[in-house]
Amino acid sequence: MAKKEDIERIIQYCEQKKKETKRIALIVENPFREEIPWTFNYPYIAIDLPEENVNPSFLLYNSVDKMLYRYYDGEWIPITEEPEDVWDL
Repeated sequence: MAKKEDIERIIQYCEQKKKETKRIALIVENPFREEIPWTFNYPYIAIDLPEENVNPSFLLYNSVDKMLYRYYDGEWIPITEEPEDVWDL
């Protein structure tokens, strides 16, 4: 599942893209789809778009919170590191 290193890598990528383009909000293609298995179903990453304007099939990055979100069961929930083994909960 989601590893801390993978989440940090995606966040760094989003920050870099935001600086490169010098835009307030943008949508970029997800370059991690082949590398990080849990990101395969998310073709794009929305950076700093309002939640109500983002397609539920995208990942959402909020630079104010420095958090990555996914749409689940009608709401945007933060993606956090998940334990490798369910017994570690």
